[in-house]
Amino acid sequence: MPRTARFPLLLILALFVLATGCQKQTPPPRDLTVAKTLGVAPFSNPQHAWELLAGCDPSMCNIVKPEVLLKLNQALAAELEAGGRSYVPRSVVRGCQETSKVEDLPGSPQAQALQYWLGVGSCAGVDYLLVPQLMFYRERAGGDWGVSEPASVIMYVFLLDVKNQGIARRFSFDETQAALSDNLLDAGTFFKRGGKWITAEQMAAEAIKEAVRELGLSSASAAKREAQ
Repeated sequence: MPRTARFPLLLILALFVLATGCQKQTPPPRDLTVAKTLGVAPFSNPQHAWELLAGCDPSMCNIVKPEVLLKLNQALAAELEAGGRSYVPRSVVRGCQETSKVEDLPGSPQAQALQYWLGVGSCAGVDYLLVPQLMFYRERAGGDWGVSEPASVIMYVFLLDVKNQGIARRFSFDETQAALSDNLLDAGTFFKRGGKWITAEQMAAEAIKEAVRELGLSSASAAKREAQ
């Protein structure tokens, strides 16, 4: 490319990055769980329709290694605890998952899944239940500065209102990292990551942080709650 052609492109890119960097982040929504009990389910990798609240059919998603789910559970716990968030332990919720019945549930598979998870929340005795689900997880093939296959993550996190028997809020994340030249609209994220190709674990950690914030469970929401 001629030097005169490169200069306008670089200038436009610099201005775009400057503009995106100056954008103010939308404040987190009101915390629905104030003075309520919150349960947190372990990360699941749904393989049955009755587990799936939304997203791709289990047959279209990949099976994730248990150690990946363990790391994501630790990342979610750390993120919640950083905001002073108290919740019913995963072990209690896991016990209810093992005892809750799924047979003979009426309705569509998605309706069955909602009834199942609300039943888990009722068993755990909580007002709200956080249900994180990892649908797809592919590690990058390569290193920080070059890959033959980028990291890819699909994640859903649901905040269920157990008392009112419904989904209060939901968060979805679906990203396959792309090179800057392939996606200029994501330049802000590209430079925030130092221009590097991140791992799937790092991408999932970003998604968890974003989920906690968008669901109103972040440290910013906790600080606002304490100030009231």
